[in-house]
Amino acid sequence: NGEQIAIVAVGQLPAYVFGRDPDCHVRLDHASVSRRHAAIVHDRRGQGQVVLMDLGSAHGTVVDGRRLGRGEQVVLKEGSNVRFGASTRSYMLSRGSKWEDDDDAQGRDVKRMRY
Repeated sequence: NGEQIAIVAVGQLPAYVFGRDPDCHVRLDHASVSRRHAAIVHDRRGQGQVVLMDLGSAHGTVVDGRRLGRGEQVVLKEGSNVRFGASTRSYMLSRGSKWEDDDDAQGRDVKRMRY
């Protein structure tokens, strides 16, 4: 229904791995999600960019409607929308404690990734 269902903090560690594996930082419980599906990496050297990398997932990672290739990486910006595999749940990147209603959710379950 597009409502925010949870907040996933991704700002403390240099990197966060998303996937089905119990050792992942953010565990995703969907059959189409790979054991180690994708990672968020903080580039603290330069301009503090947040980079999402597909880790060779079988069913892909989608950022702002564009499917990434296996191993591809993309710089996320505030408001970037990320989906893993065939799951309809989306993750939206937000900075700090700014949690406003998401007009772009389009009826999907949304989790916020806070950095």
